[in-house]
Amino acid sequence: MRLPTLVVLAGFTIVLALVPRSAFAYIDPGTGSFLFQSVVAVVIGAGFLVRTSWSRIRERFKRLFGPRRDV
Repeated sequence: MRLPTLVVLAGFTIVLALVPRSAFAYIDPGTGSFLFQSVVAVVIGAGFLVRTSWSRIRERFKRLFGPRRDV
């Protein structure tokens, strides 16, 4: 039985991520501000997405949790 390629690649990726290795690197001040800007952009983008599609989200929750009409 052969494993799908995606499963094998995912396994290798997980193993490589968990193996400790030395990194001779530093984080300069620009990296911190870039990470901060990225987090702010994700939060604002998620808020915009929820705001623009709020009516669809509300209707879906009404259908899921609202009273059932068995006709």
